[in-house]
Amino acid sequence: MSNDDIAAAVLECVGGFGNVAGNSLCATRLRITLNDARHVDRNALHSIKGVLGIADRGASGIEVVFGPNLVKGVYRAFERLTGLFSEEGAPSDAPARTASSNFQVSITPETPGRPQVQTSVPRPTVGPTPVEDDITNSLLEMLDDGDPSPILDEMDFEDEPTPDTGARILVINGPNFNLPGPMQPSIYDDSEVSKLLDLCHSSALEAGFVDCECYHSNHEGDLVDHIEDACEVFDAIVINPGSYTHTSIALLDALTIAQVPAVEVHLYDLAGREAFRQVSYVRSACIETIMGLGIEGYRKAIFDLAEHLGLS
Repeated sequence: MSNDDIAAAVLECVGGFGNVAGNSLCATRLRITLNDARHVDRNALHSIKGVLGIADRGASGIEVVFGPNLVKGVYRAFERLTGLFSEEGAPSDAPARTASSNFQVSITPETPGRPQVQTSVPRPTVGPTPVEDDITNSLLEMLDDGDPSPILDEMDFEDEPTPDTGARILVINGPNFNLPGPMQPSIYDDSEVSKLLDLCHSSALEAGFVDCECYHSNHEGDLVDHIEDACEVFDAIVINPGSYTHTSIALLDALTIAQVPAVEVHLYDLAGREAFRQVSYVRSACIETIMGLGIEGYRKAIFDLAEHLGLS
């Protein structure tokens, strides 16, 4: 797939043009701000070639993780598709993307059976969808006539569906996750990475979790941020800190503060490696350490955490 094809597939999976309020690039991640995060098709996102993982960013954002050689080209293609450019990335002739109207309608109940129309709320500066424009224009016409009731009577005020509730698990991979390893060079090729992501998602559902997020970063602070963000969002963490295992007190502190049950995973058995790799700072904040099982170690970690939480 070309960068344009990948960007178009990502845009479709996050709800299309009308659902994107902003996008930015951070390390190996395409950060997307959404109008409604419920429109994201996570399974389809994971299946896009080149996507190594996804993670939530607050209540209305998502991060799509790519390899370092791919992410910048995909981001530039995504900018062109959305028309939302960073200051350095905007071509001189790029049209600004703005709302076509500064009017937004909010419906709040006033008396039983009769909603009230409020017109004082400004519309966010993102492009409206055609449906939003149709509704807004119709309501404006009704307001000009002094009676909005005909259009209001035809609108559907049923409650939005709520997302599934249940235990969620976060899988975090640290530095060089997407590069060949020193002992098993084949473990990190594209097919193995895809197998690992598929294994994590299928194992999580089988173990009783309702959702599994996979995240990778080469940057210590980003890993710390994701662990901190996991508080009250995720119920369990599987973490392969990579080389930060042996150096990062910050990851230890984040895991300790977050108080989310965690399992430390390593693809290789570190016992036969250098002396400095025998120290793990994160181990004391984890309920278990799994080494030497390859990607199957992630499956064991997920099921062990499910058992710890009483899901299985």
